Amino acid sequence: MYKLLFSLLVLLFFHAYDRAVAQERSIEPFVRTGIVIPTVRFTNAQFFPTPSISGGCNYYIPVSKSFSVKFGLSYEWQQMHFNGQSLFDSASYTTLANGLINLHYIALPLQLSYVIELADGKALRTSLGMSYGFLMYAQTKGKSQDFINGQQQAETNFHYANYVGMTPSKNYRDDRTELSGFAPAVYMDIKYQFRPKWLVGFFYRYNINDVSVNPGKSNVRMHTAGAVFSLYLPAWKKQKQAE
Repeated sequence: MYKLLFSLLVLLFFHAYDRAVAQERSIEPFVRTGIVIPTVRFTNAQFFPTPSISGGCNYYIPVSKSFSVKFGLSYEWQQMHFNGQSLFDSASYTTLANGLINLHYIALPLQLSYVIELADGKALRTSLGMSYGFLMYAQTKGKSQDFINGQQQAETNFHYANYVGMTPSKNYRDDRTELSGFAPAVYMDIKYQFRPKWLVGFFYRYNINDVSVNPGKSNVRMHTAGAVFSLYLPAWKKQKQAE
């Protein structure tokens, strides 16, 4: 699905790039804050909602009176809070782990934007398309506890940098701590322009890929939703040619 969205946006952009339009090219510095809600399949680990913060700048190229193609660059910080249990030789030997993964992404949006002009200079602006995330760095920290027959035997704190890559490492051994370096996501937002330059709204992002780069039955995918605050500024105006 995301490949189809990408193709449609590119075709629309190159088809309409040279058309005379009413909108101006614009830039949009923004800040987003939200909640990450993981969806989990085929794993005994539990994942909990965590905060997310991102910021960056979008660039709008109009293709008609109401439509624009949106590019940009952003930094995104996300977390995953997990609680898991491992059984070893028998059910009598159990390890419980509770940890937090910090994820640092650089994201490139490619989306179609639509504006509805309202009275008194106000407007509704909405965007739909893809956001292509690249995981730059990730680290995990937490605590594990070992039990034998229900009695705690040991407690260990752990803190390490996660392996990040487009493919699994050579010795991954079904290690779900190895993370995918590529995180394409479907993205949408709707914003209300309540003053000539100021906007506030809601966004939703769904990561298409599993968080881990390693193959396996289990997978974890992230839904992120929250508020977005931005400024909408003209990029530049074309100079009229002298007659």
